Amino acid sequence: MKMNKKLYLRLVYFLSGTFVIAFMLIIVGVNFFKDSRILHPASGPKTAVHNTAVKTATTQADGDNFDTYKYERNKDAEPSKTNQKGNRATESGLPDKINVEVINRSTNKKLTEAVKSTLEAGGFVVSAGNDNNTSVSTLIIERNDTKSGTAVRNVLKTGRIIKEPDSKSRFDVTVIIGDDYNP
Repeated sequence: MKMNKKLYLRLVYFLSGTFVIAFMLIIVGVNFFKDSRILHPASGPKTAVHNTAVKTATTQADGDNFDTYKYERNKDAEPSKTNQKGNRATESGLPDKINVEVINRSTNKKLTEAVKSTLEAGGFVVSAGNDNNTSVSTLIIERNDTKSGTAVRNVLKTGRIIKEPDSKSRFDVTVIIGDDYNP
């Protein structure tokens, strides 16, 4: 019995195409279920989480007072008041979402990501970038009337705080990384 080559090639092409499409559909389906948390129903419904800064201590060094804050996560906590930018403030007076701008003016441009990661781990919302100008010292500039700069300094463990209120800025604090910064 002779087999028609043309029919055989069409059949192989059809079967291999069907297999590839079925395989792709399986992959898409598995990823859809995985991402939609259907496979992990134990995570439960999402609840609102607020970071609350709780003042733990005040120390004095070089004539400056340093306040130490500990950030606690409170589920469904209702912060008490709202500041000028619409961020809610906690009982300690700090907004629960502190927006920080990081400008790296040191000669080590890799510090940008390190500082950004450190601040994000501390519960801050961070925007970071490099600047070609150089700076010798690390500065923390408070853009509003809260003590946000102190909270940032407590996380970074360095920096001199300067108050330069700017109601038009979308940031609560600007951090300028200088060559003196040592992570």
